[in-house]
Amino acid sequence: MDDLMRLSRRLISSVTYRELRKVVTEEAIKIFKADRSCLIIKNKKGEFKIKAGVPEEDHGIGEIITPQTGEKFLADVLKFRMPMVVEKPLHDSRVFHMRDIVIKYDITAILLLTIFTNTEDLGILALDYTGRKKISKEVFLKIKDFNSLAAEALLAAYRRKKEEEDLLRKQRFIILGEKYAEFCHDTRNDSVAINTFAKSLLNLNFPEEKRREYLEKIISKAKHFENVAQDALNCVNLDNICKLDSAKSDSLKLEKILLNKFLEECAKDFILVANGCKIRFWGDRRLEKIRVYADPQKLSAALRNIVLNAIEASAKNVVIAGAIKGRTTLITVLNDGEKIDPQIKDHIFSRFATTKKNIGGTGIGLANVKATIDLHKGDIKVAENGKFTFFNIRIPVFPYA
Repeated sequence: MDDLMRLSRRLISSVTYRELRKVVTEEAIKIFKADRSCLIIKNKKGEFKIKAGVPEEDHGIGEIITPQTGEKFLADVLKFRMPMVVEKPLHDSRVFHMRDIVIKYDITAILLLTIFTNTEDLGILALDYTGRKKISKEVFLKIKDFNSLAAEALLAAYRRKKEEEDLLRKQRFIILGEKYAEFCHDTRNDSVAINTFAKSLLNLNFPEEKRREYLEKIISKAKHFENVAQDALNCVNLDNICKLDSAKSDSLKLEKILLNKFLEECAKDFILVANGCKIRFWGDRRLEKIRVYADPQKLSAALRNIVLNAIEASAKNVVIAGAIKGRTTLITVLNDGEKIDPQIKDHIFSRFATTKKNIGGTGIGLANVKATIDLHKGDIKVAENGKFTFFNIRIPVFPYA
């Protein structure tokens, strides 16, 4: 019972839904004397998604379980709301999809626990036993209490999370209205300035040096006008795509692209807007013949946004690099520009969280980057060390396989 008391205390002290999931997987190993654990949650779409695991790096957290990786088996287990033991996983056809993992970790038994409340089926906790370890009888005496504590805590945290998201969504609508007014104000100012400079240029006696200066100002204002308008359009379009169905491949114009070649061509294109910044490409030889399903136009636009952000942050060097990690491609854009304000770093990909407030940033560019990567079923994270800022993008080789 000490184990269950410890679980209860940790669940109570956990603040976020993510922390709770981690607590459940960590404590399950101790309570049920297992070697590995994996929490699979059933979302509102009916999909099974890996949300936590111990060890964390070995469980493909964030991946959706497909028919090829045991979706029907998990659905059947959850349907009956009973624990299930797979005693010889290497020879059990129900978990044939796990054969490589079973061999790799010498898994000799799997205990599947259903996580549910009276009203909702939440998911499944898979516990692996390795070597010659067997599942003891005392384990089964703790299952009911464990489920009761874990399920109620997870459900309550999930509902809180949804309430917070609904509130945030309403706040964003308010902010969107405010930002719309700002966009109108900015574009009106740009239009007035362009009109003023253009009228001045009609003066035939206008000095040549001033004529060039005014032309440069017109170009600058027109470019800013274009950026603001395009960012606003992207904001609406990408949000609508995600809202309608972020998981459908028809949201993207997918093509098979050679990633090394694609990234190298992007780097060459971005040199045109480099403004003195050195832009280089570092390739991974293993990617020379690897074709990735992606929307080249959207992916190129996303990378351009990141590079432009770096240039506007006074970067002298930008490197675009590609690598492959298992079934995932890693695209890294690193720069030596000014560091990100710590106050916005945690929500840098949120709409209107700008890194360029002092120079008129709209806070839409990086949000569009995140939306594009989400459409590719990937993820993007930002990190920093003493000298460089890294934008790390992970995209599955076959995002819709």
